[in-house]
Amino acid sequence: NYGSGWALKNCQIIAVASGEPRFEANGYLSEGARTNISLRSETFDNAYWTNYQGTLTPDAVASPDGATTAEKLVSAGTDTRAVGLFKASGGVTVTASADVSYSVFVRADGETWCLINLNAGGTQLNQWFQLTGTGWAGSRTTGAGWTFTSARIEAWAGGWYRCVLVAKTTATSVRQGVFLSSGDGVGGDGAAYPATTGQGCDVWGMQVENAASFHTSYIPTTSASVVRNAETLVLAFAGNASNAECTVHGQWNGPQGGSQPSWGGSGRMISSTTANNNGVFFQNTSGAMYDGTNTRTFGTYTADSRPQLTSAAWSAASGLMYGRTGRVFSPKASFDGSMNFTNISIGGSSGTQLWTNVSGIMIFSVALSAFDMARLN
Repeated sequence: NYGSGWALKNCQIIAVASGEPRFEANGYLSEGARTNISLRSETFDNAYWTNYQGTLTPDAVASPDGATTAEKLVSAGTDTRAVGLFKASGGVTVTASADVSYSVFVRADGETWCLINLNAGGTQLNQWFQLTGTGWAGSRTTGAGWTFTSARIEAWAGGWYRCVLVAKTTATSVRQGVFLSSGDGVGGDGAAYPATTGQGCDVWGMQVENAASFHTSYIPTTSASVVRNAETLVLAFAGNASNAECTVHGQWNGPQGGSQPSWGGSGRMISSTTANNNGVFFQNTSGAMYDGTNTRTFGTYTADSRPQLTSAAWSAASGLMYGRTGRVFSPKASFDGSMNFTNISIGGSSGTQLWTNVSGIMIFSVALSAFDMARLN
């Protein structure tokens, strides 16, 4: 039940078909469902967008996915206020007072700064970005009704940067845009911009994710919004593991590509898909084991930059099960002799999701001891 989308691999974007898992340098990419509500994400010459006082050349340069589909936006030399691209009539519908993620790929083409402009009924939020070196999220201006949450910039191959702004507004309609700039705090919709004819930026891949406190992998759109379904990897328990005695060990590599400021919700690393049995699962900050009868046992880990490891083992012979999450062991708890599992779900199950890269899953036919599981580090 994979969602068709895009994955970052060797600093480039590659297309992935629906039903195909996405693998990055850090492993299998597990993401929840998201929707890009910004239409015409790659065709800024479409009537969906307004080209304000610039010269736009469509499909002029290679985009982050290698195709020649990125637009070139430069000053026409007649600018009095600003040069940029923004949503034409009306705006995208957003949830009032909720975080919304806005992102766009930009590359310096004469100008080494740009800004994301958000306009809600005339009140605006502007966030500047420097398009050199590792990139830098600069200053911002925040109008009435707007609340800034976060800004980040990611350096990609070929001189591209993904500029990301997360903010909320009391309004329910927002016009998103990207403008040229010659320096931090310079330019923007309605602001003075000392333009130089022929200088500008290359633009591609506008994305707006409603009710989202962090951005996710790129979702291309044309005439309608596009949903990327949640990733779900399912392994049948029968023939791969034993209800009587088994160890399941998983490893993930921190929040998805470092793209989140924190873990996203209570996503599960591994879980059973039996309706009344959560089985063995590892959440963002805890692990639990449950056999459908007895109380769950939780453990915790301390998040750090090292890969997080999670394990759980059970044995009908000993009547005990124990688990390990991160670097802390959870207490043992008795159970009724059979775990009654049907499947092992990796990354997500029952509407929850672990937003991360999963680098490996190991299944042992015996219940490893706490000492043996510690050695899996």
